[in-house]
Amino acid sequence: CKTLYIMLAVIAVLEHLRMHGAFRICDSDENGAVRMDSVTASGADQCSVNADVFVDGEKVWIIEMGGRTGATCIPELISTYYGFDFYEQMIKSALGEETDFQQTESCPCMAKLLLSPVSGTITQIDRDQVGRLRQEGLELVLDYPEGHEVSAMADGTDRIGHVIVKTD
Repeated sequence: CKTLYIMLAVIAVLEHLRMHGAFRICDSDENGAVRMDSVTASGADQCSVNADVFVDGEKVWIIEMGGRTGATCIPELISTYYGFDFYEQMIKSALGEETDFQQTESCPCMAKLLLSPVSGTITQIDRDQVGRLRQEGLELVLDYPEGHEVSAMADGTDRIGHVIVKTD
């Protein structure tokens, strides 16, 4: 079943650490078995599965699970860590095309949301600095142009962009 493969090969091995915007590999036998049982019980098929998992030693609890690509920056982190374009593979899966979730690298990475502590208007974006950061290998995404109104951060939907960086 493709869904189980996706769950085990990609999403299920990630425990998203929301506080730090990063993730770590968490591959205990119980962790994998609990997630596989959860996917089977849900009846999910031909889709990615996002799971929030609480791990304490070898004990695993599924907090929530749903048939979706993932939450804030998870698809980007999967792409960076495993070395393939996760969005491209999900589109291929949705179209019934052949997919390839083979890991081509193992690159630790982290994400950070760009947020504003106050509501206001974006007055200036230093495009030269953005270009320099991208040249250094950062994936820097700005969701809005100059002149756009932004809200003070209340949750992830208030983000104004994100940064993905490869770590050691």
